[in-house]
Amino acid sequence: MKKKFKLFTTIGSLALAVCMMTVGILAATQVSLSVTSNVSFSTDKVYVDVTGEVAYSTNASTRAKKAFTGKNYSTLTAPAGNMTLTAGEGTPTISGTEAQFGNIAFYEKENDTIVYTFTITNAGSNTCYVKIDIPAYVSEVTADNVTITTTCVKGEEPIAYDGKAALATNETMKLTYTLTLTDVSHSVDGFDNVDFTFTMQSEAFSG
Repeated sequence: MKKKFKLFTTIGSLALAVCMMTVGILAATQVSLSVTSNVSFSTDKVYVDVTGEVAYSTNASTRAKKAFTGKNYSTLTAPAGNMTLTAGEGTPTISGTEAQFGNIAFYEKENDTIVYTFTITNAGSNTCYVKIDIPAYVSEVTADNVTITTTCVKGEEPIAYDGKAALATNETMKLTYTLTLTDVSHSVDGFDNVDFTFTMQSEAFSG
């Protein structure tokens, strides 16, 4: 009798384990933890150098990058033209004045991050005005299952980023946009596309 009881107990335990595993697999297949990103540039009568990258996890211990560089001049005596982008590490897709990072996935661990970093340097002799349109530039904004943090530094000093900045000659502005995963068991919503648009010109933006 005891052997039968143990047998039934063992069978019940195995059945429960298989059931839990099946539920776990089904749940995992329903979770989407990725975003798609594009970056585009528009320049007018200014000389600028740009760099951009996105850093993300490929497993529990390894980080990868997709990076590019760009400028809109061949010499400082030539007229400023369209931004010319060059793919670097991770070979993002370059299409005209747009860099496409493609689909970037969170690694399935809590507090994993996808970090975008963009740097713009005024390479000309006159003030350069920069405007950056991004999905959300207010610090500590929270979306479904993602916390967004944006920081901006001009030169050595942090600035309260409002989407616009003026750069003196050789001055640099760096924008960091961080997405942090808050729960690995739920999909990321509202961030199917994370697109950035940079506009750089010789006159101040209105408004």
